[in-house]
Amino acid sequence: MFSKKNRCYNGGKQHKFTPRYEETPNMFLHKANVNNMSPDAIKSLFFQKVYIKDVCEWCGKEIKK
Repeated sequence: MFSKKNRCYNGGKQHKFTPRYEETPNMFLHKANVNNMSPDAIKSLFFQKVYIKDVCEWCGKEIKK
C-alpha cells in the first residue's frame, strides 16, 4: 500500500510535520501602548519569526521550502 519512502518510524504512519522558526530582531519598532499588551505581544514588537523548515515530529525528516 505505502512505499517504504513514505513510511515514518512511528509505526509506519505518514509523517507529521511541524514548522520551525527562528527569531530575529525587528528593525522597525512601532509606537504602541505597552500597558494593555500581553508579554507575547510585547515580544513580537522586538522580534519577528522567520520560517526555517518543517520537521517530522517522529523521525526528524526535514523539508525546506
